[in-house]
Amino acid sequence: MNSVGLWRINVTIADRLVQGRAVLCGDAAHQFPPTGGLGVNTGLQGMHNAMWKLALCVRGLAGWSLLKTYEDERREPAITTATQSLENHRNVARLAAAASTRRAVT
Repeated sequence: MNSVGLWRINVTIADRLVQGRAVLCGDAAHQFPPTGGLGVNTGLQGMHNAMWKLALCVRGLAGWSLLKTYEDERREPAITTATQSLENHRNVARLAAAASTRRAVT
């Protein structure tokens, strides 16, 4: 059976990145338009930030409160990157519209 689903450009950032010992990273934490590939970079940066902290907590070398700093450190970059990614999408759409208009005129 074939089906078609509609996809809309959206920006989503989870309300909480950390809840107890659960940590959201990558697409589970935030979703951006694909324009510019910024979601992958943000996901990897967040993963790096969370995993070294999680490793210290699991080994007993740091308290679980260390994970709270992941939320504090990664939320603002996610918001900034989401905003830039959405603007990139809009700019690409503007360029495409301008290019198609130019072809029609000449």
